[in-house]
Amino acid sequence: MAWHKFRAGQKIPVDEVVDVCEKHIRSGKVGNPKEKLKRLELIRNCDHQFIVYSPTGSTWDNSPMNQNCWRTLDGEPICEPQVVSKT
Repeated sequence: MAWHKFRAGQKIPVDEVVDVCEKHIRSGKVGNPKEKLKRLELIRNCDHQFIVYSPTGSTWDNSPMNQNCWRTLDGEPICEPQVVSKT
C-alpha cells in the first residue's frame, strides 16, 4: 500500500506535498532520510503554490520525494532536473 494518495496528473499545494513527504521521512521507514530531506527542500523552495504529480517510471522515479516527479501547472519541471542516486 502506498504511503501517499497522490495520483498522476493531480494538482496539489506544495505545502501538502511537503507535509506528506516529511511525515513519511520522519516515520523511520525511509532509507537515507537526510538525503530525502535535502530533496524535499528543493520541492519546498520551488516558486509555485501548486504543483502536478508526474511520476516517470518505477520506485524512486515515482516517489513524491523525488523533485523530478513534479511539474508546474504549465508542465515544466519545478526546478532544474537532477540525476538522483537510487540509493
